Amino acid sequence: VKERALHQESELALAHRTLLEHTSQISIPLHEQVEDYVVQLQQQLADAEEAKEEAFTAIGEVEAARVETEQKGEVLNDWMKTIKRMHKLAAFSKRKLTKAYAVSKAQGAGG
Repeated sequence: VKERALHQESELALAHRTLLEHTSQISIPLHEQVEDYVVQLQQQLADAEEAKEEAFTAIGEVEAARVETEQKGEVLNDWMKTIKRMHKLAAFSKRKLTKAYAVSKAQGAGG
């Protein structure tokens, strides 16, 4: 039993030494993998921030276009109102001129 315990202790000591010897070989690549992953995450974050800025810019451009379109719509509406008033004025003037011409013609025929 004692011999077996000494053998197990010797194997544990060997395993411990082996682990200590290879820890740097294991931890360095792992550390490099973690650093690479952090760099990838930072790049993804930068890309996401850039995409967010582009989206905000696009939203701003769409809003500006909407406001411009709304303003043009108001201008067109004002023009339509003006055209309708001018049409009414032209119709009124035409009726007045037609009536005046008829009166003038009647006075000329009768006089």
